Amino acid sequence: MYPDRWHVEKLRDLVRENYDEPESLIRVINSVSRYIGIFVVHLVGARDTMKPVVGEGMDPNPGKLKYIFGAAEDQNDFMAAKLETEAHFLGFVHSARSIFDVFAFLVNKLLLNSLIPEDKCYLDPVLKKLPDSELKNELNALKNSSSYSYVVAFVNTSKHRYLIDQPYVLNIPEGRVGIRISRFEYKGESFPEYWIEEALELVLAAKNRIIACGNALNAAVLEKV
Repeated sequence: MYPDRWHVEKLRDLVRENYDEPESLIRVINSVSRYIGIFVVHLVGARDTMKPVVGEGMDPNPGKLKYIFGAAEDQNDFMAAKLETEAHFLGFVHSARSIFDVFAFLVNKLLLNSLIPEDKCYLDPVLKKLPDSELKNELNALKNSSSYSYVVAFVNTSKHRYLIDQPYVLNIPEGRVGIRISRFEYKGESFPEYWIEEALELVLAAKNRIIACGNALNAAVLEKV
């Protein structure tokens, strides 16, 4: 179970009271919070944009099947909603990755005295420099999770190689119709296909680990100051 929330306001107070030039650090803290807000906007968009066109649920009724064959009267509305959903899903996963990267940068600034150069500051280098602590344990749990691996692989593939397909499909054995995030490979590892609802849950699980990481960061900063 994850804690309900990261008490980010406590971290802002600690920074204001104990760090030189606190505003530059608070800007980074606020960036994590803003990225979380952007993440939620894309989550809602990826989940709900298709509903006014195709309706609720994933049952393969004839009205939904017409979209697969391009025979619906509102096919153009469907195509626009599907493209918007794809854009939201991309933004959703990319926002999750940005949350992790900016959080690692924040840890570097608050606890490691900016030991890692900005252009090399990601989760792995930060973990190597952090001493054993609750924060390091939580960050390792994030890094070692299957949901984090999916986020990293999806972002690096879609950003640097090719866009992963998101077709609207009928799966007869499952009796379901909807958007399916296609399987892909990254660095020799195969990532399976998911219904978009399943993929949203997977990426959300990765993002939610930041809550425990954030509260552990609060504790580490309090101990340091």
